Amino acid sequence: MNTWGSNVRAIETFRTLEKPQYLFKTIRFILPFIKHIRFVGEEGLKKGLNRYFKDKKLQSIFCTEPDLLSCLVPIGWAYFKDFQNPPKGGGQAFPEWLEHVVKSYDNDTFYHSRVTKIKLEGTTATGVEIDCRGTKYEVASRYVIAACDVETLYEKMLPPASVPQDFKDRLRNASLYGSSFTVSVALDCKAEDLGFSEEAIHITKQNISRKEQTAANPKTTELIVLAPSYRDATMAPSGQGTITIFMPAEMEQHDYWKTERDAAGNYIRGEAYNKFKNEVAEILFKRVEEKVAPNLRSHILFFEVATPFTHQRYTGNKNGTMMGARPGKENMQAKVAHYRTPVKNLLLSGHWAELGGGVPIAVKSGFNAALLIFKDEKPDVFNCYVNYINHKITATQFRALPVFKHYSNDWKQKQTPAELLAIRRSDTTL
Repeated sequence: MNTWGSNVRAIETFRTLEKPQYLFKTIRFILPFIKHIRFVGEEGLKKGLNRYFKDKKLQSIFCTEPDLLSCLVPIGWAYFKDFQNPPKGGGQAFPEWLEHVVKSYDNDTFYHSRVTKIKLEGTTATGVEIDCRGTKYEVASRYVIAACDVETLYEKMLPPASVPQDFKDRLRNASLYGSSFTVSVALDCKAEDLGFSEEAIHITKQNISRKEQTAANPKTTELIVLAPSYRDATMAPSGQGTITIFMPAEMEQHDYWKTERDAAGNYIRGEAYNKFKNEVAEILFKRVEEKVAPNLRSHILFFEVATPFTHQRYTGNKNGTMMGARPGKENMQAKVAHYRTPVKNLLLSGHWAELGGGVPIAVKSGFNAALLIFKDEKPDVFNCYVNYINHKITATQFRALPVFKHYSNDWKQKQTPAELLAIRRSDTTL
């Protein structure tokens, strides 16, 4: 971390005289990866794995990966014990903490609100129009940071002429991460009682192609099984547990998951959709029973299914993609990742600003989007962040700097639904 921590900064945040140093450090960082980029696809991956081990059984562990870097990078994370586990209480802890910080500075957060339009004066963003439960509002601002689906931003929230067509075409043709068919399961026993623990369990079929491993065929496609309640006991009531089953999936598969189209072309999730997704879930339960937990179905209290349409509906991401644009030669050449947009004072954040995805990328992009604004508007604040990220000052020294308002650091995590249920049960017993 001390060696590469400053790599969190995007090149746009560097001043002119700093850029040569940044490029030198970046080249040093990516050199070990470059020699592996060419090993892609069925044959390419075999050649790449042969450079490290010849044992075919060991190589079969990576039967679902599309390229060599997909195999090696997670091994690197594990080597440094960087497992990126969510905090106590699960991923919901992140937005809870962020909301607390926002409110501690006397700012507001709004739920059930959807940005419908970026307001412009000429070619400069000046705010947003919002729909909140059917009521329209306008918010004026000097800058707008968009952490939403980039096609939605450029195609639906801005006038067509504000973004060059060739730029939009490159984004439309970008290579994206896939989506997922996800089954969240509540158990009447602890997950570990059925053989689940901290590992991410991969269930695969041998002797099928890598393409088939992601084809969303419930009988053959790769499955990943996690046990959130084993990693964090607050996720389930005492004596009970949870598991989550993931299957790679795309929106267009299975005749668009048996959805229908209305007159406007919108996908409708009707009876056939609900019936089919439950049928798929039952097939997945059977496969997990065969390999891990023979009596799984007899311990299921209830389950919820999310298809790629569910992920699109809740995140707004194109095709329900889980993590935005993939790293790779094509997306790099097309310059898919970007912070500054063709509209002045409109910046990107989230996993559309950087190639890759997940919480680390979201944190990195949020930091850089804010840093770009500080660079233009608050040079003293910008310099403080740069000194911290370059390890010239400690976190304690950083927080004590007079350019920042005091933050009391008094966040107290909310109890999870399982913990609240335990309290209610205890009160009822008393």
